[in-house]
Amino acid sequence: MAALALASVACGGEDDDDGPLRAMDIPDEQLGGNRAAGGGMSAGGQMAPGGGQMAPAGGEMAPGGGAMVEGGAMGAGGEMAEGGAMAVGGTMEPGAGGAQMPMGGADMMPTPEACGVPAEEGHFYAFSANSFTRQGAEVPMCEFENRVLLVVNTAANCGLTPQYEWLQQMDDSYRMQGLTVLGFLSNDFSNQGGTDDEVAECEMDYGVKFEQFSMVGVRPDSAQGQHPIFAWLTNQPGMEGAVPWNFSKFLISHDGRLLARWSGGEHRVNSGAAEEAILAALEGLE
Repeated sequence: MAALALASVACGGEDDDDGPLRAMDIPDEQLGGNRAAGGGMSAGGQMAPGGGQMAPAGGEMAPGGGAMVEGGAMGAGGEMAEGGAMAVGGTMEPGAGGAQMPMGGADMMPTPEACGVPAEEGHFYAFSANSFTRQGAEVPMCEFENRVLLVVNTAANCGLTPQYEWLQQMDDSYRMQGLTVLGFLSNDFSNQGGTDDEVAECEMDYGVKFEQFSMVGVRPDSAQGQHPIFAWLTNQPGMEGAVPWNFSKFLISHDGRLLARWSGGEHRVNSGAAEEAILAALEGLE
């Protein structure tokens, strides 16, 4: 599959490289489940399986939904005020044109206990991080169980920042097949992570829609201290080694195993290797 051309300028300073792609064998069997189909609805019409019927402009929703007022838009199971928009299961304060809340409402963010059977200590799914996308909410990694993950340490002011475009392309192309891209902002390299406003502007410039997490330390010598997720990522047998620079990438299987890693510097000249590894990890998922 053709790879997208990326920036050829290294982030400020020396462009370290952790060498060629290192990968563990990806097993032929890739477990995965079918995602439940949500209901789709046309204005005032029928909803596909999983939803109900809705009367035009301010009617009542059929079983599985809640009541709504004129001009509102709502997912199943919640209530909202006029003119607002809301994700599944959340509640919104009154007021026309309210801002959309994350899935489940800000007060309903998943916790590690909410992910089902708790992951064993030291497993990738046992970790959590604060989401920039969800305004600082703590998000457990077990929320992404049964998804293939591409974890990247990102930065808004780096010469490799244009790789955001490729990352979003991967997320768009393979999300329905089971891929999730997760960006972890970091200031470890020449303080290039960026302010909140710079990150938001960068996301707009590159059309970033995948989830990003607030600033973390990715190296053992980080001023913030190394985040446990990156301590785990950089100490897996056969793929040990500190993160060399921004936009290093880590491919994680649907059951939480590190499959491959490669540096941002290598990626800019060989992004095809990353896409091939993603496709191999997705193979067999339904």
